[in-house]
Amino acid sequence: MVALNDALRMSPEEFLAWEETQPLRHEYLNGYAYAMSGGTSDHSGIAINLAALLRSPVRDRGCRLRGSDFNVFVSSKGPYFYPNLSVSCHLEDITAEKGFSYPSLLIEVLSPSTAVFDMGEKFGHYQQIKALQEYILVQTKKPIVLHYQKNSQNQWWLEQYVPINLNQESTQVAIQEALQSVTLQFRTLNFTTTLADIYEDVIFQISPPFPTTN
Repeated sequence: MVALNDALRMSPEEFLAWEETQPLRHEYLNGYAYAMSGGTSDHSGIAINLAALLRSPVRDRGCRLRGSDFNVFVSSKGPYFYPNLSVSCHLEDITAEKGFSYPSLLIEVLSPSTAVFDMGEKFGHYQQIKALQEYILVQTKKPIVLHYQKNSQNQWWLEQYVPINLNQESTQVAIQEALQSVTLQFRTLNFTTTLADIYEDVIFQISPPFPTTN
């Protein structure tokens, strides 16, 4: 993330009015607007796969699923972010037109330029949202998913999903079989899927480090 320039320091109200006139999306942090970076083919494909997978379980629970053009408001004064996918079941978000204030699930598909921010500072901001229960980070270069969940003591714990027994010599068939064997549960939606579903149509060139067997 790169701030546009110091002249664009804005109040939350100024930013929201300005953002509506822009051809590109911007996130809002500490008074500054940050232009969103473009995604790759795999980045877009993974986000579409996830949206397709979550559509039915979200609808079955009367919740709402939104994509990367829909805001999440950490607070009324900011920051304002555009996660790749967000889910809210809160009554005040059901009719929200510009963004969710009470998301229960947020998903970021990682890009090289924003991965460190998404895993660190952005997650720190997201943790301020009391309604949030799950934060999922999906890598694009390797089939690795990081799944943060909040427990009853409001503590966050991490599960990492990664296929085993893969190396640089693994065939695409072996990779797909390994991905199919790894399941991930979206707790707030009571929905389970596999890494194979999440990474459908993504071709990996596997290289270390990965857990391997001799």
